Amino acid sequence: MSPEIGQRLGPYEILGKLGGGGMGLVFRAWDGRLHREVAVKLLHNDYKMPGMRERFLQEARTASGLSHPNICTIFDIGERDGDPYLVMELMEGETLKDKIARKALSAEEIVRYSQEVADALTMAHGKGIVHRDIKPANIFLVNKSNGSRQAKVLDFGLAKINLEKHGGWASRSLDLTVAGSTVGTLAYMSPEQARGEALDARSDLFSLGVVMYEMATRQVPFRGTTSALLFVQLLERDPEPVRSWNESIPRELERLILRCLLKDKRERFQTAEQLREALEKIAEKLGKGGWLKRGAGAVPLVPAPEPTARPRGPMRRDSGEYAALSDGSGSSSGDIVIRPLRLPARTAAMATESGGMPVPSDDGTRLWKVGASNSSQGMADADSGTVLAEERVAVTAKSQSGVIQTKVRVDETHVEQVEVEEQVAPELSGSGGRIILKVALAAVVIAAVVVGAFLLVRSGRFRPAVLSPDEALLLTVVQNKTNDSMLDGAVLEGLEIELRQSQALKVRGGDAYQAGARQIEAEDGEAAANVSARKVAQMTGAKAYLYGEVRGGGTEPYVISVDVLSTESNDKLASVAETADTPAEIPAAIGKLARAMRAEMGEATGTIEETSVSLENEATVNIAALHAYALGETAMRQGRTADALMAYQQAVGLDARFAQAQMQLAWLYREEKAEVAAASAASLAQDAARQASDSVRRLAEFSYEMNTSGDYGRAATSIRQYAELYPNDSEGMVGLARVLRAEGHFVEALLAAQQAYGEDPYRADAYREAELAMIGLDRSDDALHLESQSQRLGVASGGSSLAAAYLAGKDDIVAVEARALHRGEATSYGRLVDYGLYLDNTEQMVAGAAVWKTTGGLPDTTGTRAYMLAQGALDRALAESCGEALTMVRETKELASGPIASFNAGMASALCGDRVYAEKMMTDLLQSYPQNTAVMEYYVPDMEAAVALGVKDPAGALNALTRVEQYDQVSLTPYLRGLAHVGIDKGPLAVADFQTVLAHRGADFVLGSDVYPMAKIALARVSAVGASAAVDPETVPVR
Repeated sequence: MSPEIGQRLGPYEILGKLGGGGMGLVFRAWDGRLHREVAVKLLHNDYKMPGMRERFLQEARTASGLSHPNICTIFDIGERDGDPYLVMELMEGETLKDKIARKALSAEEIVRYSQEVADALTMAHGKGIVHRDIKPANIFLVNKSNGSRQAKVLDFGLAKINLEKHGGWASRSLDLTVAGSTVGTLAYMSPEQARGEALDARSDLFSLGVVMYEMATRQVPFRGTTSALLFVQLLERDPEPVRSWNESIPRELERLILRCLLKDKRERFQTAEQLREALEKIAEKLGKGGWLKRGAGAVPLVPAPEPTARPRGPMRRDSGEYAALSDGSGSSSGDIVIRPLRLPARTAAMATESGGMPVPSDDGTRLWKVGASNSSQGMADADSGTVLAEERVAVTAKSQSGVIQTKVRVDETHVEQVEVEEQVAPELSGSGGRIILKVALAAVVIAAVVVGAFLLVRSGRFRPAVLSPDEALLLTVVQNKTNDSMLDGAVLEGLEIELRQSQALKVRGGDAYQAGARQIEAEDGEAAANVSARKVAQMTGAKAYLYGEVRGGGTEPYVISVDVLSTESNDKLASVAETADTPAEIPAAIGKLARAMRAEMGEATGTIEETSVSLENEATVNIAALHAYALGETAMRQGRTADALMAYQQAVGLDARFAQAQMQLAWLYREEKAEVAAASAASLAQDAARQASDSVRRLAEFSYEMNTSGDYGRAATSIRQYAELYPNDSEGMVGLARVLRAEGHFVEALLAAQQAYGEDPYRADAYREAELAMIGLDRSDDALHLESQSQRLGVASGGSSLAAAYLAGKDDIVAVEARALHRGEATSYGRLVDYGLYLDNTEQMVAGAAVWKTTGGLPDTTGTRAYMLAQGALDRALAESCGEALTMVRETKELASGPIASFNAGMASALCGDRVYAEKMMTDLLQSYPQNTAVMEYYVPDMEAAVALGVKDPAGALNALTRVEQYDQVSLTPYLRGLAHVGIDKGPLAVADFQTVLAHRGADFVLGSDVYPMAKIALARVSAVGASAAVDPETVPVR
């Protein structure tokens, strides 16, 4: 509970609330002992979790030991009813974030403030403290008595607590990112911080470089519509030159900033002291007015948004947890600015000064501050989205007779005038008649605005949104009260497909509903089938839920009625109904129902018309196909892969142009190693989606590039565009994780997957991608932890537990998984492949061969048998069991094979001396898959190298591998290169190659081979013949 004015916290009397931020509330207080004003920060209620109090106090004590003029001083630490608080110096001024929001800073200001921050960091780093969250909101510009300002750094040592905030349902999803997650504000993170690595002082210097870049340009150097896209920019792209945004920045200062932003921390300034000294040199040149200053323009050439532009929604402010003192007051977040329809002849003016006095703008216009002057309301909690005092701007638009600005507050039923601002034109001042004219003119404008807004509301083209973009709508149940079983699930599935066309709604479908019901069943013992829809909505954190029914049939028309209800109060928020005379008319009724629901939820009529696509073009109008698709979705949520496969196959059998069903089949076939079937389904999906919505077309294109052409570059471009266009759809991040993992970019893949399940905590494929990326990064323990947590959320298993447990050395988990698979309890070919790889990697080759030759009772799909046999053949060829390997290869020759199976069979042949068949496979791959990234970049070169090794030509092998070193982590290249180096008596180079394999054990397993133990053996052989006396093969663990 927040303290009230006059209440005491120990010796401190609360005078008023200053503001708040992500972690705490800040109050102005009086210290009666020392007769001074101070700032008191209280921990947010959301942070009051087990162990948080101790963490807060520990970090506060660490920060209180920092005494420096450029660090906000912590005076005291106390407790109130067991809740800790900090007492800090009270500062007047603004954050650097506020200053940047108005304009770019001059070179002199950038250098001065950066020197002061570097001074603070020098002191902190000297005590072993890394800030981890340097950003403009954590740098306060304090007003000094001489009119200048001094930078002070806020919140030393407190940033890392942010990972553990949130209580209630949010913690169920948030804690899933803790394993391998990152700390800090995304846009200001260093590359090593984004990767979750250990940090040192150089990470803070990178963040300060980002701040300097932003001071100069008003842009951060790495941007993205989602955190995963931002991380891709951060980890892979160089920032644009500072001077391309702002030519007034001296080149020497630009070079300094860009050095701070280098990806490799070894190439940056190594200490804050080094950075400060470099800044001092630039400051000296600026102060002397030499060449450094002569090139600076009077006005920074910074491309920036139109200064009168205003955000469409409520403005949020991240000013850190210390708010600037202000005499102004906060305006309502419900206020909007309506400008005259005629555009001004001159540039609009803007002023952001606090207080109620007139403020001159750049063109001489005099503006008056809007709002009351009650300073106690001048600060608002940043978390609430309310506009803070410093953010209010007076925006004017000119006509020939002056400037008029009208603010109105709009709600569901009326438009209320709040305030009118006016500018007195020079030629009208002092005239009573002209004052009357002005008042009349203002009244006309106000009346026009009121009438226009009223007509908008009455026409239905303007409705207040029922849910904000961040508030989820959970689709629960549409009960089938007819005698037609084909409607079971079909109506709700059709509704979900249609509603997902809206970007105004955050729709959560069957994945979330089934997971929430399973959570309740696990926690309360209540059968999932009996759980109320509202209770599931509460469990999943949805703001509202959709519930409906379909009645009629026979001689009666079908009536589909749907309600949206508030999760909190169960009040009805929207209600729509549609009728259909026959089953064939039901799809059209579903489309009308979805469009009506979008309108009822407040979406603009024009947007609905522009984005709505009928079920006929978007998916299917075949009710039986929709029913089969719904069965497939349910089976997938329950981990019944074989049943899901059969249901999706039935759906496309009923309607081959059902794009969503074809895409689901393509991805499921891919996981089931049915390469040929996956390619075919993806091609059909792309063809079927030609008349569908933009989002479906783009997803179908991505599926085609991944599963048919195999062009990872085009796939990555396609899905990145999708993620930018549809940032609230986790589908984009799941797809990005898939292609990044295929390319061997496991760090970026993990970040994308984390973004996906952060957006939608109930997506099983997001967790699977994250787990596979973790395994590829040799973080198998984290993968197991994530698997366990996702299952507690009610999400079906990702199927990677055997691989993760084996690589993590969890023999108890391995034993349980292996026994089940040995008994023939495999639920998918994906699990069967992991079992075969486990057996081969642990030298159980006979048992492994049995797995590769069996179907495990699973349905045989086109390409799966060839994949299984070819994988077994490659493992045996690597283990030099060539007789059995070539026997398996012969069995694949009559089977339909995809690129992976063809490569594995060809590679096994090459390693075992069958040069003719290996070369045939190379030719087939080049002809059949000319766009396939793996084929063209490393499959064929690796096979060429293996053929050369087979004919005792190690030099030829090395020549074939010269251009593929960049694919070491996703190919057999380093192992083959090691064999070639052994062949030319380059033992030390061979050792390095084999150690490259051993350094990526998880990636080797994800790649799919027993190359790790073979590299282990090869390394031991090199050591045994004395090629490298320094090598001890026992230093690499074997399991």
